[in-house]
Amino acid sequence: MWLTASTRCVGWSGRSCAAAPTGSRSWPPAGSSRPATATSNPEFSADELGVAVTEAGRRGKPVMVHALGGPAIGTAVAAGARSIEHGIWLTEADAADMAAAGAFLVPTLGIYRHLAAQAAIPGSLPPAATARAIAAGQTLVEAVRIARAAGVPIALGTDFAHRDMHGRNLGEITELVGAGLSPVQALLAATANGADLCGVGDVTGRLTVGRRLDAIVLDVDPSDPEIFTDPDSVGEVFLRGLLVRPPP
Repeated sequence: MWLTASTRCVGWSGRSCAAAPTGSRSWPPAGSSRPATATSNPEFSADELGVAVTEAGRRGKPVMVHALGGPAIGTAVAAGARSIEHGIWLTEADAADMAAAGAFLVPTLGIYRHLAAQAAIPGSLPPAATARAIAAGQTLVEAVRIARAAGVPIALGTDFAHRDMHGRNLGEITELVGAGLSPVQALLAATANGADLCGVGDVTGRLTVGRRLDAIVLDVDPSDPEIFTDPDSVGEVFLRGLLVRPPP
């Protein structure tokens, strides 16, 4: 039996995301760019992002920014974003800025594996979408490497949109290991780093005396990252110190 601290979130519009406080929609997502390439322009200006961060700060809320690449990442970090979601076309310069600002990267690797699997089914995706999904997944692995080399903290998050995919967010741990993190580093991204990102690292995210018990009990050895692709690996779930999912 293995016990690991956990952070859990329901993000904007019910989407799983970088570990926001449990059951919370408290982070305004200041979407920044959705480029077809690494050079596309952001959807919001620096001034608009600055206002979003300022207004969120007045309410005690940090801002997460959906930014794929181009100038969007640098603009978001300069505006004071706490985290960058996706960061597919992250550059070394972007990573240096993020490390200096203490901003987190929340890569969302699992959705690209899912799309690549869908692409293997003839007619399931338009050809252009298939090519983009496969290329983006490969590029995102490189973005994780760049972030790690620059000392950017990484937290776990997903970009799953359909309800049938929810409950499989632990698979992101497997994906992070595939992107070069050790199993321990991937587990920290899913637990302590997520709590730190949300500003609740002194409350939860670690199995230490005085912190709240938000944890999962695994029935298999977590040193094998493949076990996280199987939801049945989770035997018990504790939330706020209470057993909310007993053993089967």
